[in-house]
Amino acid sequence: MKRFVIFMLVGPAVGYMVFLLRQLLSGKGGGWEALTLGLPFAYLFAVLPSLAMWSWDSLLFNRMRIWPRIATSAIVGYAASIAMLGWQGVARAVHLCDPIRDAQHGSGRARRAV
Repeated sequence: MKRFVIFMLVGPAVGYMVFLLRQLLSGKGGGWEALTLGLPFAYLFAVLPSLAMWSWDSLLFNRMRIWPRIATSAIVGYAASIAMLGWQGVARAVHLCDPIRDAQHGSGRARRAV
Protein backbone atom coordinates (compact mmCIF):
# COMPACT_ATOMS: atom_id res chain seq x y z
CA MET A 1 0.00 0.00 0.00
CA LYS A 2 2.89 2.35 0.72
CA ARG A 3 4.15 1.88 -2.84
CA PHE A 4 0.74 2.79 -4.23
CA VAL A 5 0.72 6.05 -2.27
CA ILE A 6 4.22 6.89 -3.44
CA PHE A 7 3.46 6.23 -7.09
CA MET A 8 0.04 7.92 -7.13
CA LEU A 9 0.72 10.97 -4.97
CA VAL A 10 4.42 11.70 -5.22
CA GLY A 11 4.95 10.65 -8.85
CA PRO A 12 2.65 13.19 -10.55
CA ALA A 13 3.81 15.96 -8.19
CA VAL A 14 7.48 15.33 -9.05
CA GLY A 15 6.60 15.23 -12.75
CA TYR A 16 4.78 18.55 -12.41
CA MET A 17 7.74 20.13 -10.62
CA VAL A 18 10.07 18.98 -13.39
CA PHE A 19 7.66 20.49 -15.94
CA LEU A 20 7.59 23.80 -14.03
CA LEU A 21 11.38 23.85 -13.78
CA ARG A 22 11.63 23.28 -17.52
CA GLN A 23 9.16 26.11 -18.19
CA LEU A 24 10.98 28.52 -15.89
CA LEU A 25 14.40 27.72 -17.34
CA SER A 26 13.10 28.32 -20.85
CA GLY A 27 11.64 31.70 -19.82
CA LYS A 28 7.99 30.72 -20.13
CA GLY A 29 6.80 31.22 -16.58
CA GLY A 30 3.01 31.24 -16.52
CA GLY A 31 2.44 33.06 -13.26
CA TRP A 32 0.37 32.09 -10.26
CA GLU A 33 -2.63 30.93 -12.32
CA ALA A 34 -0.56 28.44 -14.29
CA LEU A 35 0.99 27.18 -11.09
CA THR A 36 -2.30 26.58 -9.29
CA LEU A 37 -4.39 25.44 -12.24
CA GLY A 38 -1.70 23.22 -13.72
CA LEU A 39 -1.36 20.90 -10.74
CA PRO A 40 -4.85 19.32 -11.04
CA PHE A 41 -4.23 18.74 -14.74
CA ALA A 42 -0.86 17.19 -13.92
CA TYR A 43 -2.59 14.68 -11.67
CA LEU A 44 -5.33 14.08 -14.22
CA PHE A 45 -2.90 13.20 -16.98
CA ALA A 46 -0.38 11.36 -14.78
CA VAL A 47 -2.76 8.93 -13.09
CA LEU A 48 -2.73 6.24 -15.78
CA PRO A 49 1.06 6.23 -16.36
CA SER A 50 1.62 6.22 -12.58
CA LEU A 51 -0.81 3.35 -12.17
CA ALA A 52 0.97 1.39 -14.92
CA MET A 53 4.34 2.06 -13.29
CA TRP A 54 3.02 1.02 -9.87
CA SER A 55 1.57 -2.24 -11.17
CA TRP A 56 4.79 -3.06 -13.03
CA ASP A 57 6.92 -2.24 -9.98
CA SER A 58 4.76 -4.30 -7.63
CA LEU A 59 4.86 -7.21 -10.08
CA LEU A 60 8.67 -7.17 -10.19
CA PHE A 61 9.31 -6.23 -6.55
CA ASN A 62 10.78 -9.59 -5.50
CA ARG A 63 12.11 -10.61 -8.91
CA MET A 64 14.55 -7.83 -9.83
CA ARG A 65 17.13 -5.64 -8.18
CA ILE A 66 16.36 -1.96 -7.67
CA TRP A 67 18.05 -0.29 -10.66
CA PRO A 68 16.73 -2.61 -13.39
CA ARG A 69 13.28 -2.28 -11.81
CA ILE A 70 13.52 1.52 -11.84
CA ALA A 71 14.61 1.51 -15.49
CA THR A 72 11.85 -0.84 -16.60
CA SER A 73 9.24 1.08 -14.58
CA ALA A 74 10.33 4.29 -16.31
CA ILE A 75 10.01 2.59 -19.70
CA VAL A 76 6.54 1.31 -18.81
CA GLY A 77 5.48 4.80 -17.67
CA TYR A 78 6.80 6.32 -20.88
CA ALA A 79 4.97 3.72 -22.97
CA ALA A 80 1.75 4.39 -21.03
CA SER A 81 2.12 8.14 -21.67
CA ILE A 82 2.65 7.58 -25.38
CA ALA A 83 -0.33 5.21 -25.47
CA MET A 84 -2.48 7.88 -23.81
CA LEU A 85 -1.41 10.45 -26.38
CA GLY A 86 -2.08 7.98 -29.18
CA TRP A 87 -5.53 7.22 -27.84
CA GLN A 88 -6.26 10.95 -27.64
CA GLY A 89 -5.25 11.31 -31.28
CA VAL A 90 -7.53 8.45 -32.32
CA ALA A 91 -10.45 9.89 -30.35
CA ARG A 92 -9.90 13.32 -31.87
CA ALA A 93 -9.68 11.92 -35.39
CA VAL A 94 -12.92 9.97 -34.92
CA HIS A 95 -14.66 13.04 -33.49
CA LEU A 96 -13.53 15.25 -36.37
CA CYS A 97 -14.71 12.74 -38.94
CA ASP A 98 -18.23 12.52 -37.51
CA PRO A 99 -19.71 15.68 -39.14
CA ILE A 100 -18.09 14.79 -42.45
CA ARG A 101 -19.49 11.27 -42.39
CA ASP A 102 -22.93 12.51 -41.36
CA ALA A 103 -23.03 15.07 -44.16
CA GLN A 104 -21.98 12.47 -46.75
CA HIS A 105 -24.62 9.95 -45.70
CA GLY A 106 -27.44 12.45 -45.25
CA SER A 107 -27.89 11.78 -41.55
CA GLY A 108 -30.30 13.96 -39.62
CA ARG A 109 -27.55 15.05 -37.25
CA ALA A 110 -25.70 17.06 -39.88
CA ARG A 111 -26.61 20.74 -40.20
CA ARG A 112 -28.26 21.71 -43.42
CA ALA A 113 -28.03 25.13 -45.02
CA VAL A 114 -31.26 27.13 -45.01
